[in-house]
Amino acid sequence: MGIDEILDELGRLDLTTFPYDHAKSLIHHMGKMGAVLVTLEPGKTIMRARANNEGERFTTPKQLSYKPPKKNTTFQRASTPNNTMFYASFNADLQSELDSIPPQLTCALETFNWFRDKTTRAIQTLTYSRWMVMKPINLIAIVHHQDFKNRNPYTKELNEAFEKDLKGHALEEKTLKILDFFSNQYANPDADSEHSHLYMLSAMFSESVLTQPDLHGVIYPSVRADGKSFNLAMCPDAADNNIELIAAGEATIYKHLDKAIIDYETMIKVPSGATSFKVEKVEPKYHRGISNILKDWNVSIDDFLNDCTVSARSFK
Repeated sequence: MGIDEILDELGRLDLTTFPYDHAKSLIHHMGKMGAVLVTLEPGKTIMRARANNEGERFTTPKQLSYKPPKKNTTFQRASTPNNTMFYASFNADLQSELDSIPPQLTCALETFNWFRDKTTRAIQTLTYSRWMVMKPINLIAIVHHQDFKNRNPYTKELNEAFEKDLKGHALEEKTLKILDFFSNQYANPDADSEHSHLYMLSAMFSESVLTQPDLHGVIYPSVRADGKSFNLAMCPDAADNNIELIAAGEATIYKHLDKAIIDYETMIKVPSGATSFKVEKVEPKYHRGISNILKDWNVSIDDFLNDCTVSARSFK
């Protein structure tokens, strides 16, 4: 089969039946292709978030790292049930405040489907964790979606440099077709936990990346952040050996229709090699509290709490 036939068949699969073996065979038969390699060097920091259940607190790096394999039972954007991954967000060094959004916001957008919904009222605690790269991390960049190419300078730079290097290469046409197809899969805005079948092809592409020596995962523009920030997914081995937790903290999200605030509650710098930590309350100047926030919104506490469709907090 030629690449056109393979991609056409992949695109026509009934993903609601989760045809994993058939898709795996088609992806395997794509053969060699070019790719954009991005290396995160030591000193780079990345951020991830984990939602807290009601009253839940986290106290170890392991609790803030990747999902344990036995709990990894569904497809996500860059992971299959066979391979759990460490997800995180970051901004490229050359992005300015005008063409990016903070990783904290990207994490919230990626963690909670309701965050962008202007009809919801919610109060939710989450725990942020900041990790530092200690050893190089090699990632394949999926940055070719047309809607994202010019959203920020890093995406544009990666595309322009790659297309220049690929120009005239024997694999040029094939590579661009493959990357165009899979970038559309990574950028699917309809894929979520309730429609996990829509994650299958992008997740399987990530899985195929991990079969290559010295590659640790993928990076791709955040769909929830409209391509203005980046997500990465790396294999557990890299998460265990190439990065280290350097800080953690809890925050509460207050959301009322089209308004939302991330209010910091606690923070701690985690010593190198620590296997546990205890967060401390942030200074008052970094914390607003529910009374002040709702007062600014002209909303009563009782009405807000009664109307919340999502409520899971560790602070009251």
